[in-house]
Amino acid sequence: LQSVQNLGITVSDVDNAAKVFGPDLGGLRGRATRRAPPGTRTDYVSVPAEIRERHSVVDISADVMFVNGIPFLVTLSRELRYIIGARLGSRKKEELAHKLERVR
Repeated sequence: LQSVQNLGITVSDVDNAAKVFGPDLGGLRGRATRRAPPGTRTDYVSVPAEIRERHSVVDISADVMFVNGIPFLVTLSRELRYIIGARLGSRKKEELAHKLERVR
């Protein structure tokens, strides 16, 4: 404590250093861990009969999109402008066919 007093550093110097250099990143990285995000919820709703009658045939476009290297099947119903995304385990035809059946 005596050696610090002889340096001529004041309390305001310490406050200013904290403002200029920010928090201790090494300490923050050790304490601030990532929390698991909440799980996704799947809600199934019944489509009203009027919409089913009016749009009995729907044209769907599908493509595989990557987000951070993870494949997703993205579908768009053209007239309804309804977009659905589903995570793919792989890009094999069986997996794609299974996901497309679920979109139907």
